[in-house]
Amino acid sequence: MRFSRLLPLPVALAIVAPALSGQTAATAADIDRLVGPGSVGTLTYRDYSTEARTVIKAALLLTRILEATTTDASWDFRIAYADEPHANRGETVTFSADGRVFRKATATVR
Repeated sequence: MRFSRLLPLPVALAIVAPALSGQTAATAADIDRLVGPGSVGTLTYRDYSTEARTVIKAALLLTRILEATTTDASWDFRIAYADEPHANRGETVTFSADGRVFRKATATVR
């Protein structure tokens, strides 16, 4: 499995749909399919100072956050790098109840 260091979320999370195009809007259940024990793989990136490709271990964990105060769905998203723990990242991602906004951006593709 490869993760992109340029994208805070892997492309697999781009499963949201626009209601504007006539397609069925995505739902939180579409993203919930990615919730689970996590995925482990590698991340390959280029060191721009040497042009060398570097491969490091990477792990992805997505956990649903149950909130009673909003109709928007939220998840805790974590990426961990065993070889470079200083680069570990995490954030809370949200998906609007109407299926149009994911991570504060308009959804355009399901």
